[in-house]
Amino acid sequence: MASALQTLILARRQGPLVAACAVLLAVVMAAYLRGYASGKQAATAHYTQILAERDQQALKEMTEAVVRERQAAAAAAAIEREHLEQELARIQKQQVVTRVVTEYVRTRPNLDACRLDADGLRVWNAGNAGKPNRAPQRKTRP
Repeated sequence: MASALQTLILARRQGPLVAACAVLLAVVMAAYLRGYASGKQAATAHYTQILAERDQQALKEMTEAVVRERQAAAAAAAIEREHLEQELARIQKQQVVTRVVTEYVRTRPNLDACRLDADGLRVWNAGNAGKPNRAPQRKTRP
């Protein structure tokens, strides 16, 4: 019992000191927590700003890339359109030529009747081609 009484007496003498330490600890903890929250808020604001700038830059680059791709697609479409128009004109011209030739052959059925012999045909072809006659020359005997 004496020891319990001594503890109580010691606690009475040290009570204000323990209370002061507890209050000091509470003040230090409050200051630490306030500083931690303030630092966290400042860091969050700083990184939020950096991320926003990065997002704006990425958006700008993406927009420029989309514009470039649209211009390239428009140029490719114009080239494709021109090619298709040229192809259509070529096909139409070929159809006209085929129709004219077919009509010509239909109206002249004897086109395959050649009245020239082989030497005469060679002379004819060479003359129309503008080349010298390559037909073998027959030597005449004196």
